[in-house]
Amino acid sequence: MKRWLPSPLLSAFLLLLWLMLNQSIEPAHLLLGAILAIAVPLLVAPLRPTPVRISRPFTIIRLIIYALIEIFRSCFNVCTLIVFGGGRLNSQFIRIPLDLRDPHGLAVLACIINSTPGTVWVEIIPGTQRPGVACIRSA
Repeated sequence: MKRWLPSPLLSAFLLLLWLMLNQSIEPAHLLLGAILAIAVPLLVAPLRPTPVRISRPFTIIRLIIYALIEIFRSCFNVCTLIVFGGGRLNSQFIRIPLDLRDPHGLAVLACIINSTPGTVWVEIIPGTQRPGVACIRSA
C-alpha cells in the first residue's frame, strides 16, 4: 500500500481539492482526480527529506497559538507605525544562535519568522561557532 500511496492523506486531499475546483463528481473528474492523487505523491516522494514524526502534539498546538498571537501583535504594531508614523524605524540584522538541526523544525521556524510582519527573510548559516545561526532581517 505504501508503494502506491506514500502519503494517503495527501492523496485524499488532492482528490478532494480536484473535485472542489471542478465543482463536479462526474466519473471523468473522479478518474482524473484519482490519477493525480496517486501520481503527484509518487513524484514528490523523493523530495521529502525524512518522514515526519509528531511526538508532542500539544506542544505543536501551543506553538501555533503563541505564533499567531505574536503575528497578530506584530501586525498591529506595524499598522500603528504606518498609519501614525511612530518615528524612526530600526532596521537591522539579528543573529540568533540555534541548536535546532531538524529540517522540519527549521522550515517551521523560517515560516513563522517570514509570516511575521516587519521581517524580510531568514537565513540559516551552518558551520559557524554554534551549530547554526539564524539571521533575521528586520525592517
